[in-house]
Amino acid sequence: MSSMDPTPHDYPSAGFELDARRPPPPLSPLEVVKHAMAAVPQLSVLVYRLLRDPAVPRRRKALAAVAVAYVVSPIDLIPDFIPVIGAMDDLIMLALAAHMLIESVPDEVQQAYWEGSEDLFELIRGLLAWGAEMVPLPLRRFVG
Repeated sequence: MSSMDPTPHDYPSAGFELDARRPPPPLSPLEVVKHAMAAVPQLSVLVYRLLRDPAVPRRRKALAAVAVAYVVSPIDLIPDFIPVIGAMDDLIMLALAAHMLIESVPDEVQQAYWEGSEDLFELIRGLLAWGAEMVPLPLRRFVG
């Protein structure tokens, strides 16, 4: 190091201190599933409140009703007796309906109806958006 090279003390900190703590490690897929399953009651309350809200478009409420009817119907695109994949179409339809229902109102309304933490709500919104994107775009445009 030459005498002209700056040392760390040559730079003013401008009042900022570096946080030496490490960010928390990302959640494993199993932890994400556990958190999502724990949020099902809160998500159910949110969906119920949105269905009762007159500001939510009727088309979105109808889509939620169709998604529930699809799940309980014995007629599926992919039969339920096929392990894992058989239940995926039901989950994807529910995710699409819940995503579109939630996104049909402003963030303030979403926050007012959500009873859980902000982080958990962001996790749920991300999972619902991911599930909704698994629906082919022409079908999403048709129902949207």
